[in-house]
Amino acid sequence: MTETAPAMRDHWWWRPGWRAGRSFYTWHVTFDNQPAAHQLAADYAPTIEGVPTLDPIPPRWLHLTMQGIGFTDTVDRADVAAIAHAAQQRCAALAPFTVTLGPARLDPEALKLPVQPAEPIIALRGTVRAAIADVWGPDRVPEDADSFRPHVSLAYSNAAGPAEPIAERLAAQPPQRACVRRHPETPTRSPLPRAGNTAPNPDSVPERGSRPAADPVSVPERGQRWPARRRWWCWRRHTWSTG
Repeated sequence: MTETAPAMRDHWWWRPGWRAGRSFYTWHVTFDNQPAAHQLAADYAPTIEGVPTLDPIPPRWLHLTMQGIGFTDTVDRADVAAIAHAAQQRCAALAPFTVTLGPARLDPEALKLPVQPAEPIIALRGTVRAAIADVWGPDRVPEDADSFRPHVSLAYSNAAGPAEPIAERLAAQPPQRACVRRHPETPTRSPLPRAGNTAPNPDSVPERGSRPAADPVSVPERGQRWPARRRWWCWRRHTWSTG
């Protein structure tokens, strides 16, 4: 049976604290050099193609959102650097793990791939949260520790409406899965982005507020920029800007 949402809603609503041009630091698992994950996204492309209320995420932008730090205008850049360094040290001790993505499920705001088993990703997030606590203390770690449900989105809903048409397309396609193995290697951190820099970057990944372009080599419509990373864990900066 296909698990589905009762109705769809717009993913691009303005979340509390966001405004045009404001940026946010957060951590993601990325899928560079993971052909199985990219192929899985391609396998589900027929479900998404031709649906005007779904904004597909190009395979090069696949990501798993883990843990936020805060808005760039409220977080001291020295703190961000210290948190990233602490995470680098802690994550270097993590063992490799394998997880399975899929099959796809329909959420009110997205078509997404659940991640199983969830425990390695939850443990990774816990490691990042511990790094934040190293710098800020346990009482200042943002976001809830227990409500995290790891997933990788394939497309975002851009309008409210019934879920049934999309659910029917999803049910007509055989369930697909992909195994992904992650290895910590030696995590590194790229330089912090300059405050207020929202220049488009073709290697950026859209989420929170910027509708992605359909062409994988084009930039997000609303000018969102995330610094590119080339490791299996990373922190990124979200930016909302008007287009």
